[in-house]
Amino acid sequence: MPETVRPEYMPLPKIFLIRSELRLVTDLQTCVKAQQSRAYARKVTLSNLQEMARTVAWIQEQGIDSWEELAQRRFDAEEQYMAARDRCAELSAEIQGINEEIHLLGRYLAGKTAYGQFLKAEDKSAFRREHAEEIDSHEEAVRRLKEMFPDGFPSMKMLRARKAAYIKEQSEQKALLKTSGKQRRELEIASRNVEAMLEAPVPARARILRSGEALE
Repeated sequence: MPETVRPEYMPLPKIFLIRSELRLVTDLQTCVKAQQSRAYARKVTLSNLQEMARTVAWIQEQGIDSWEELAQRRFDAEEQYMAARDRCAELSAEIQGINEEIHLLGRYLAGKTAYGQFLKAEDKSAFRREHAEEIDSHEEAVRRLKEMFPDGFPSMKMLRARKAAYIKEQSEQKALLKTSGKQRRELEIASRNVEAMLEAPVPARARILRSGEALE
């Protein structure tokens, strides 16, 4: 069984020793070094010291200079995530609606010939009985399409082009949602870890983000 490292003698990871021009990184390094006492070491495990090191390294890599900048980035990532999520929902509704329009236009076009024959038939009652399902479907499609497009029906080509554009944008927004969601989680973890390391009050903007309240 490997020998357990006594907490008070845990060596600091290299990230705590590098020189950085970022104020937040320097503050975190200073804080951890200052607390590297026996009392502090007793409450620090190797795993959370490594977590602190990962946080400082990530902040250094991201070039985050201050608590306020960290909070601002978290706020921006949250806004981007919410905007992408809302737009994805809007596009899903748009695609659902245009699918209905395509379906109705298809019914209208499929019954157009039979309906024209019905209008020209000498015995309209007999013709309607013979083609009732097709005529009824056509008339229902016409009624609903007129409600949707009072100024004239679109072409099938136009509807399919709109659907393709919506699907393309939806794919882009889903990719943005995934990216911003990852950033959102990283910034949330970093914010929580920085707060714990500095043992300092969270800036007002970060508190708002945590509580979920809207900013003015």
